[in-house]
Amino acid sequence: IMPSLVGSEMCIRDRQWNRRILTPLGRVTVIKTLILPKYNHLFMSLPNPNEESLTSLNQELFRFLWKAKCDKIKRVVVTQKCLHGGLNMVNINNFIISLKSSWIQKLLKREQSWIHIFYAIYGDTVVKKLLDFGDDFIKKLLDVTTNPFWVDVLKSWLYVVTSYINNNLQSTYKVTSFPVWYSSKISVGKKSLFIKTWYEKGVKVVNDFLDDNGFFLSRELFKNKFNITNVCTMQYNSIISAIAKFLKNSCFSREEYCCVYGPGIPLYYEPLLFYKKCTKIIYKNINTNNITPTSIVKWNAFLLLRGDEEITSQDVFKLCFKLTTDSTIQWFQYRILYRILPVKNYLKKIKITDNDSCTFCGNDTETIEHIFATCTFTLALWNQFSIHIYNATSERFRFNVSNIIFGECPLQEANKVINFLILYGKQYIYSCSIQNKLPSLTGLLC
Repeated sequence: IMPSLVGSEMCIRDRQWNRRILTPLGRVTVIKTLILPKYNHLFMSLPNPNEESLTSLNQELFRFLWKAKCDKIKRVVVTQKCLHGGLNMVNINNFIISLKSSWIQKLLKREQSWIHIFYAIYGDTVVKKLLDFGDDFIKKLLDVTTNPFWVDVLKSWLYVVTSYINNNLQSTYKVTSFPVWYSSKISVGKKSLFIKTWYEKGVKVVNDFLDDNGFFLSRELFKNKFNITNVCTMQYNSIISAIAKFLKNSCFSREEYCCVYGPGIPLYYEPLLFYKKCTKIIYKNINTNNITPTSIVKWNAFLLLRGDEEITSQDVFKLCFKLTTDSTIQWFQYRILYRILPVKNYLKKIKITDNDSCTFCGNDTETIEHIFATCTFTLALWNQFSIHIYNATSERFRFNVSNIIFGECPLQEANKVINFLILYGKQYIYSCSIQNKLPSLTGLLC
């Protein structure tokens, strides 16, 4: 039912917006503000749709995004933030996971009367244990949970916990806040650890086993710190060895640890206790990745052959989205960065045209770098524009292939104006190519 409902909703929205020229940025806004909010309560309150339904729903969303055409950019990339090369498109799976995980926060706050029913079934300490313990405890709890809704909640929380584990092992503070009990990363004989008497005395995280300098406490100091009467030497040493192995595989630094002040807060407390609403925080954590778009890799290979300095994704996309709020210009530059701007070389690859000769000179292949920077006609335009800028401001600026295509990076207050001029200069050149007319300084300045 869900995919058909959303599909029909998108058909209605598509007809409503058909008279307007919507960029994918605009279509993402329609999806996030006019379509999905109508179904948030279903995702939140009912068991998850099956895998087939979710796949169908995702296809409907991306079909709307790309106007029923094939995807132009990988979905794993397009669902990232704009400054990381994405379009802020919703990852529907992670979106549902973040909604379901917010129930853990609701259970923790105990503000609703129905929560007493949950505690009567699962026990009044289960939520605290979900935060204090690691991923193996959630798996153990899943084995005894039969309610399909709570199964989805626990599976979602397990996914969040796993993501937090993978994303937070680069920080010494986060590593030392890692739970010791029921954690698959800290095990002895391939089994996770749990000692009830130690847990009841307050032993929860890696930090509890370390002194102020980041070294392991001796058995006697550990006993005195937590007022534990009996600590088996072999048991303590095996746990220390398991934690030491975990720290070795993580980015733990004693130098950084000495600069950490205050008690260690268990790793999963942050999104649930420090924020009034945790859905956005959880979604951001599980959805963010460090994938470098393939197009940026190709552009860097191109720059390397020319002997130019390489670019970074963050710099070029920040310039694309922070320089102007005009979504048409943003989408124009975005297509340049992803090498999907429909110049003739691209159109020939997708079999729309057989002729890939430059619209202006007719001699070389019309690629993005050629039509904007190396064609004799556009090169002459940039030279004339440079002279015009000097005559008007007494400032010299030399245009080259790198700053024409990507802008003058990184974006700063001092180069905002010139980047703005470059961006709109490229738009003028592209409009000339569509109209089959030669670019001129007079046309650019009009």
